[in-house]
Amino acid sequence: MNGMTPTQKIKAGFWLGIGFMIPLTLASIVTLVISVAATPLIVKKSFEQVEEVQEDNTAFDFANQDLKDQVEIVERRESRQGNRLLILGVVANNGPKQVGSINIQAELFDEKGEFVFECDEYISRKIKTGDKENFQIRCGCGDEKVPEYKTMNLRIISANNY
Repeated sequence: MNGMTPTQKIKAGFWLGIGFMIPLTLASIVTLVISVAATPLIVKKSFEQVEEVQEDNTAFDFANQDLKDQVEIVERRESRQGNRLLILGVVANNGPKQVGSINIQAELFDEKGEFVFECDEYISRKIKTGDKENFQIRCGCGDEKVPEYKTMNLRIISANNY
């Protein structure tokens, strides 16, 4: 290349570039043809796998995992700690599955039966069938005083096994 004129160098570079482009273009075309031919097989296999999961009764379904009916509040008592109301109690798992993520809610009502306050707590610990777990719901915080109330509705809002 040392004895070549600039025009000859440009021509040689052009043909060298063409020489690289032809095999790259052919490889791209072959890859494209193979991937287009394989796509229906991949899609069909994906749909078969989805159908298998849908037919499998053990597939995880968030909508059907609420197990609150198998959890029961078996004990409860109330106490005051400054401006806070503490609701202490015990829940029992009376069902066939282990539960966790239990949400317990306390609604407070005045003497007229009107709603005045609400508080809730989560129990994240897993509770096995037949086991019990203590809980504590703290209503109010700091200087915020819990309103006067006459009755309390304490209930399980949700319970799951994940």
